[in-house]
Formats: sequence, C-alpha cells, structure tokens
Amino acid sequence: MTAGLLPQMLSRILFSTASLFGFFLAGALSAKAEPVYLSCTYVNIKAKPGEEAAKPVPVEITLNESEQTASFHLPDTGFTKRLGATFQQKIILFSSKENKMGGQVDTDTWSLNRDDGTLIRKAVFYFPRLNEEIVVTWQGNCKKQPPIKRAF
Repeated sequence: MTAGLLPQMLSRILFSTASLFGFFLAGALSAKAEPVYLSCTYVNIKAKPGEEAAKPVPVEITLNESEQTASFHLPDTGFTKRLGATFQQKIILFSSKENKMGGQVDTDTWSLNRDDGTLIRKAVFYFPRLNEEIVVTWQGNCKKQPPIKRAF
C-alpha cells in the first residue's frame, strides 16, 4: 500500500512545484518595463555649414519596449507621432509610410543604435507624377533622460 502512495505524493509535489514555478515565471514575463526617455539632436547630412538645414534639430523620443512602440516629438514644430517599433539587440527601428494626395508616398524611417546612441532618420518622398524621389537623411545622437516625475 505504501508503494502506491509514494508515486502519488511525488506526483503532487512535482505538480505543486511546477505550478509555483509557472506562477513566478508568468509574473516575471508580464512585468512592464518602464518607458525610456531620450533627448536627441540631428542634422541634415547633406547640408553645408551655415545653411538653415545644417542647424541641429532637437527631438524627444520615448521608447516603450513592452508595448513595442516609439514616440517622437519635435519641440520646434510641436509635431508628435507614435509608431510601432522593432527592438533588436543593437538597433531599434521605427517607421511610417503615408499615402498623400496625388499619389505622393512619404516614408520616414528611424534607426537608433542602443550601444552608442547614434540616431539616423531617413525620409523618402516619392512623387509619381514626376517620377521623382527625394531622399533626406539626418544623423545625430541621443542621450537617456531621467523618467518624468508626475503628480498622478
């Protein structure tokens, strides 16, 4: 009789241990990572010194890895946009594609290096009526900022 009881007890112990481990693992995986706030500047890489396009452009970026999103805000214009993002080991990518009137297609791609903070933004404007494509590339750097303190 004790021989049949031992396998039942072992089975219950293993089930309880596995359940407890699963509970802790689920909790660890569902923990939300805090957003990361970056302060960045970039310049048009083809602009010549002294040109308006050569002035550094400030941009604030919020990365939310748990939601797979990136938001950017251009303080000089007030423009803000939230995009889906891909978080890789070394690079974070986010982009948008918009179809405009007259068939114009605008593609805006951002690449952020996680190791050194290098930011590259590439905008492609395609005008099908003219069969012309204009590519503008900016490059700069980002620095991590402390989390925003809020009352609520």
